[in-house]
Amino acid sequence: MEMNARSSASEWAVMTYGSVMLGDERRRQRAVKIANALARDPMASLPKQLGGQAATKAAYRFLESAQTSYEQLMRPHLEQTKAVMQQQKRVLLIQDMTEVDYEHHPQTSGLGPIGNGSHQGYLLQTVLAVEPTSKQVLGIAAKARLFASARSGRRNESSARKTQAERIAGVATASTEHWASPRRM
Repeated sequence: MEMNARSSASEWAVMTYGSVMLGDERRRQRAVKIANALARDPMASLPKQLGGQAATKAAYRFLESAQTSYEQLMRPHLEQTKAVMQQQKRVLLIQDMTEVDYEHHPQTSGLGPIGNGSHQGYLLQTVLAVEPTSKQVLGIAAKARLFASARSGRRNESSARKTQAERIAGVATASTEHWASPRRM
């Protein structure tokens, strides 16, 4: 059973990240290796998943490298999810909004107010694709970072909420327009 889980994790990592374009074959291999380790034991801590502190630091260096971006790493997964969604009769899209708070990183720029406006960060919207009958998670269908603009006064607060709601709806709509099967509900 454990061998199947390892083989499955390895196959998933290669299928998902084997085509990632990072400008160098070694970076692509590193992406596959990290994904395989994370998928093998998704509930474990990073040091346990990766095999120790040195490997964890190496993974952080890889992820922080100027040659590696979040968008590059997500692209193959999003494309894979799109392909799987198109094979389904029905797909349930589940949206989640998470506040990413940078309170403890005050030097970070390019953020907006979150929560009641006293903290800086951004909203991360994730749209998860699920096959409703089997409840099998197909993957992430869409992901977007949303930034709120500074608020001043109640009138602008209402307008900011409306604008934010429009952006949220746009991400969900984009995931259904571009990726859902023509046979969707």
